[in-house]
Amino acid sequence: MLMLRLLSFGVMGAGGLAAAFTITQLPIPSLGAKAAPDLSARSLDLAKPRMFLSEEARQDAAKAELLPPDTRSVLNLPSRMRYGSWVWDDSDIAQGTLTIYVDLRRQLLSAFRGNHEIGTAVILYGTDTFSTPVGRFRVMAKMKTHRSSTYDAAMPYTLRLTSDGVSIHGSDVHGSRATHGCVGVPLDFARRLFSEAKVGTKVEIVRSKAPDLSQFG
Repeated sequence: MLMLRLLSFGVMGAGGLAAAFTITQLPIPSLGAKAAPDLSARSLDLAKPRMFLSEEARQDAAKAELLPPDTRSVLNLPSRMRYGSWVWDDSDIAQGTLTIYVDLRRQLLSAFRGNHEIGTAVILYGTDTFSTPVGRFRVMAKMKTHRSSTYDAAMPYTLRLTSDGVSIHGSDVHGSRATHGCVGVPLDFARRLFSEAKVGTKVEIVRSKAPDLSQFG
């Protein structure tokens, strides 16, 4: 069985866990992968950039809120991402509607085109005092250059989600940092996400269920 990053990925993930789902892995040549410096081409394994999920895997992942329902494939990445890591690879994926999926527990944002993941990044999110809301949203506004009047902070490539200012935007993503409720992503990833997103793009923010590791001993 393959190592499934859905459970092992993310700064808060359970690394090194054997696959809980069955996945069909198909080699698709790729020239479009982009990664942060700490994700080398060798570790990314560009010969097999994408993992295709079985029907059982899709159902189980959706039930645990690890993925949106009907996800067909996810990016094939190393076992763990670091703060500041991101990948974008939309090669061989047809044009289609973008959706954004944020998992606060695993500290990951995933961008999907159709039913295929085309980008993912480690995120910052809000503290207990300024928590990031969970739920379903739509992009209300796009602002390439924006500065918070409340906190006097730059928010480049802002995708605004709520009337009180919760947004996805470019940030300096480090482990010692948090936001006032926004979702912060690495700047270069934010630029790509901003160019792909439209006003009205669907965004879902969840806190996925922690996996039951007892079955793995």
